[in-house]
Formats: sequence, structure tokens, C-alpha cells
Amino acid sequence: KQWYQRRVRGKNTKLVKDYLEPQKDKLKLFITIHSYSQLFLTPLGYTTDLPKNHEHHIKVGTAVVEAIAKRHGVVYQLMRAAELYPASGDSPDWAHDVLNVTDSYTFELRPDWDSWRVGFELPEEQILPTAEENVDGLLALIANIKHEVEEESEESNEESEDSNEESEDSNEESEDSNEESEDSNEESEDSSDESEDSNEESEESNEESDDSNEKSEDSNEESEDSNEESDTDGEN
Repeated sequence: KQWYQRRVRGKNTKLVKDYLEPQKDKLKLFITIHSYSQLFLTPLGYTTDLPKNHEHHIKVGTAVVEAIAKRHGVVYQLMRAAELYPASGDSPDWAHDVLNVTDSYTFELRPDWDSWRVGFELPEEQILPTAEENVDGLLALIANIKHEVEEESEESNEESEDSNEESEDSNEESEDSNEESEDSNEESEDSSDESEDSNEESEESNEESDDSNEKSEDSNEESEDSNEESDTDGEN
């Protein structure tokens, strides 16, 4: 019988593990519900060292035990799991450390620790009140986690908006740079056009100068011919 119970527990543990591990990026909350002692236990159970999110756990846990007390006036105590007694291998610690679920807790239901004579056999008249107060506690837990998730989402959105603004600024700077480059290219083209016009004018001037030189040479030739004719007449 003991062997069979251990085998069943092992199968159940594997089922939970195989189901949750592929969902780890979606998990925001992990809870287990035990009896008894009227406690709300925060991480961790295997060590007395404080987890990095201890302040968040205390904030959430305080909201939970206050919500529970408001229903029927029953007081649940907030404590870290290791303060009850150190224990390794419990599922909330596995969810917290392995699945990286910050909000991983244990509800210990009625009766309180001193009611050992009642223990696990809760009187029938306490079953419904116990359920009611713990539903209130669970709703307070979810509300606090929802608030934290929304704050993280808002921060992520703000970072995304800042990144988009930086990208827009970069695009505007790029556009300005492109416009300056286009202006520079236009100025360069204008300068090239002016240079070409200047070269054309220079060529025209050179052509005119060549024509003038040719005319001067023709005039010189005519002058020489005239001199030769004058010399001939003189000889005669």
C-alpha cells in the first residue's frame, strides 16, 4: 500500500511538472492549498535566506490575510514557509525557482495551529466559512498581482514609446541629412553648370581670338603685297 501511494504521488508530480513547464512563460501565479494552521506562506521553504522579491511577497501576503480577516474575523498569520519549518522539494519553491514564478504561495486552512484535537477533520459548520474567507484572500492576491503586471506592462509600453520616439527622431535627422545632401548635390550641379558655361565662354573667346589672329595675318599679307607692288613701281 505504501509503495502504491508513493507511485501515485510520483505520477501526480510528473503530471504537474509536464503540464506547467511548457507554460512557464505564461504563469503569473502558483498556489497550493493545505490544512491546517491558518497561515499564508510566502517563498521560500528550503532556506531561511530572503528571496529577491521578499518585499513584494510581504505586500501581497498582507493584503491576503487582511481580506481573509474581513470575512469572518478569523486571523491567518503571514510568514515565510521556512519559518514554519524548513522543508525541501515543495512545489511552491519549485515554481518560484525553476519556473521563475514570483508569486508562488501556500494557503494553510482552518483550524489554527493550537486546534490539534480537530486537526484535519474540520467541523462541518466551518467548511463553508473557510471557503468564503479564502476565496476573498485569493481575490485580494490576484488583484495585487494584476496591479503589478499592469505596472510592468505600462513601464514596458513607456519604454517602447521612448524607443519609437528615438527612432522617429533618428528618422527626422536622417531626412534632414538627406535634404542637406540633396541641397549640396544641387549646389554642386549648379557649380558644374556654371563651370561648363565658363568653359564655353572661354572656348568662344578663344575662337574669336583665333579669328582676330587670322584677320591680322591676312592684313599683314595684304600689306606685304602692297609693299612689293610699290617696290616694283619704283623700279620702273
